[in-house]
Amino acid sequence: MVTKSNNINSSLHLVVSLYRAAGLPIISDNRFEAELNADEQLISVIEESLLLNKSFGRFDELLVDDSELSDNQKIQVGQNIQFTWALSTSGSLPFYQSFEQLLSSRKTIYKGDSPECYYIANADLLVESDTSNVMGQRLKSICQLIKLLSQVAHYHDKKSQADTYQLVFVINDSSKNGYHPVVLDTKFEQCDLDGEVLDLRTMEYIVHAEQRAESHAQEKASMFRLCLAEIIESAPKGEKAFKYMLSNWEELLAKYKQNFDVYFSGFSFSKLRNELAKAEVEIANSLSKVLSDVTGKLFSIPLSFAALLTVNKLKTIGESVLFVMGTLLVSMIISGLVRSQFLLKRNIDSSRDMIFGEFELKRDDYPQQLKDCLDEAKTTIENQSKLLNRTLHRARVLGWSISVIATWIFVLRFWPY
Repeated sequence: MVTKSNNINSSLHLVVSLYRAAGLPIISDNRFEAELNADEQLISVIEESLLLNKSFGRFDELLVDDSELSDNQKIQVGQNIQFTWALSTSGSLPFYQSFEQLLSSRKTIYKGDSPECYYIANADLLVESDTSNVMGQRLKSICQLIKLLSQVAHYHDKKSQADTYQLVFVINDSSKNGYHPVVLDTKFEQCDLDGEVLDLRTMEYIVHAEQRAESHAQEKASMFRLCLAEIIESAPKGEKAFKYMLSNWEELLAKYKQNFDVYFSGFSFSKLRNELAKAEVEIANSLSKVLSDVTGKLFSIPLSFAALLTVNKLKTIGESVLFVMGTLLVSMIISGLVRSQFLLKRNIDSSRDMIFGEFELKRDDYPQQLKDCLDEAKTTIENQSKLLNRTLHRARVLGWSISVIATWIFVLRFWPY
């Protein structure tokens, strides 16, 4: 296959060289003719052309000084050369008088089959894979676009014998609570080749994302189909949809980007809001658990205060000393429990600062509504943290007050004894 392609390309280069050596004459009835004096370059081209496969073209007439060139005759520099070259009519050689002839002769081009190498005579344009000619590159980009659209479309009949694709996009019609098809015929004309090379990066990204099953790939493809359908359906009456789409390609890309940004912003907002709510709940639950734990463990404080009422019933110094020692032990236990809860709260505060710090780093990118949610969550958690802090401090004070009061009562009863 590669050898065949190389053979066609080398044959095309040879015929183009002959045509250019002839002075780019007018092509009539699929032939061109010339009369000129031979030079070394022309002689070389003619000799190679004589060896060319007849399916790529042939000499209808070749005169040297008004006589037919014989089989063994060599052309000399300066001799008068007259020739008529018959171009290939089988389509095997991509030599065209114009882009219009290219489009009418090579029907597969409407299905994205872009020729790698071809020649346009009226523009003296030899297009190859590395050609920078704008019209040639635009044609290539249109063919690539057709291939990409065929992959994004919901349906197209690959086995159809028609010259063009009938690409079908099924669009959700919210006004009718249903779906309706939008059909795009991929036929285009020579005038559609006027313009810049199409930017296909967005389309390529959408197609590749679907192939790799990336996140949001389906949403991206659906949004592009919707934007494409809007462009197709807005085409003026009498103007072909594909032509209108090509002339408004940049507008289509801009509309897609705008719509997807709106969608993704909404998605990101919802996702971030859920993450923020989840973080807020987790931190709040952790603080509530600390408060519940310390509350359950400090039930001994009321009992200890109640026990202080019985201290006056103790008759001896020894009994009172034991009672004071007991209240001191209770105070130390309560203080230890409170300290443990303080350390746990400090860890929760560190986690809170780290979590909210991550949100704050991107604060400038958030919409105002999300900023308000973030501020509200921080305020709520901060107030809950302050309440827990005050509760723990008060529990510590109450815990030590038991032993202080017991000691004070002991001193009042037995001092200076």
